[in-house]
Amino acid sequence: MALRGFDPWKHMGINNGFMVAQLLNLVLVAVWIGLVVVALMRIARQPLTEGERLAWTLIILLIPLFGALAFLLTRPKSSAT
Repeated sequence: MALRGFDPWKHMGINNGFMVAQLLNLVLVAVWIGLVVVALMRIARQPLTEGERLAWTLIILLIPLFGALAFLLTRPKSSAT
């Protein structure tokens, strides 16, 4: 005999909406970290000057998500070549 309307998470004091929000937050953080790692690896391989490399690294690290996306979308080339 199943209990109708019984929610084991609510019984333990866990809010389902809060849990979903936290899972979404975890996914966003994982995506951000992945993008940062990919962008920093590409910076290391690109023929950029030290100033450009430093500027892009700071942008990526200081502007969460959008810094890495900006680098990956623009694919900057060195102005020194």
